[in-house]
Amino acid sequence: MTSDSLPQRKVSEQEIKYFDLMFKLLDENKVRYEEQARELLLSRTMKVVIKENVGLYRLDRVGCRFEISHDNGETFTNSGRTHLGWRKKDKRLYLPNFFAQTESNTIFKES
Repeated sequence: MTSDSLPQRKVSEQEIKYFDLMFKLLDENKVRYEEQARELLLSRTMKVVIKENVGLYRLDRVGCRFEISHDNGETFTNSGRTHLGWRKKDKRLYLPNFFAQTESNTIFKES
């Protein structure tokens, strides 16, 4: 079976806007995301404000969980999780991408 005979998936406008936003945030906030990664690796938990919402990152041995609060931190709902691996070097490398992804998810859902 060749790649020509496989069905092609059409990319929606929403997907294009989402990924454009995510890559824009990653480019514009690279230094901030790297600093957040260093802080999270030390403290294991971190709160951030994203468009009037409070985000909570919780780092465990092999991954990171993101929870969002729409009521100023009173209650949190699970929003996402990523597997980062065991090594601190890997976590430092992948956390900025996870920050951009979760921030764009939050902004995109609000718009």
